Amino acid sequence: MNIAWRTREAPLPANAAIARGAAARALAERLDALSDEALKAIRGAAGNDLIVIAGDQLPWIDGIEYLGRDDQLLLPTTLSPTVPVPLLARAIAFRHPDLPPPVAIVTAPDLLVSLAALAPIERTTLRLWMERGR
Repeated sequence: MNIAWRTREAPLPANAAIARGAAARALAERLDALSDEALKAIRGAAGNDLIVIAGDQLPWIDGIEYLGRDDQLLLPTTLSPTVPVPLLARAIAFRHPDLPPPVAIVTAPDLLVSLAALAPIERTTLRLWMERGR
């Protein structure tokens, strides 16, 4: 299925975000600066040079791709696919049955990410990720 993206007339409310590279490192620093209470309100996961977060109060960092819920998927807040979202969600579920919902579609470069395993962020784990340089 070929998917093109167009600018969304009204942006979706951001309730998740993904950061890569320098933006991921900047996000980790911003998360570490949050109070314990604010940090507990954000769930996340990290990998090599990548951080995914979700919550009601997300920090704003340059270079992050913010995501909002559109039907069953999390999509870039300012973009809309040229195919109907329910059809796209069914196609993703069919082609990637091992990817539990909710699923986020990230652009530039394209990436599918399951947010099912996001967990509360622990400051010690966050700092360890930052010390390792990824």
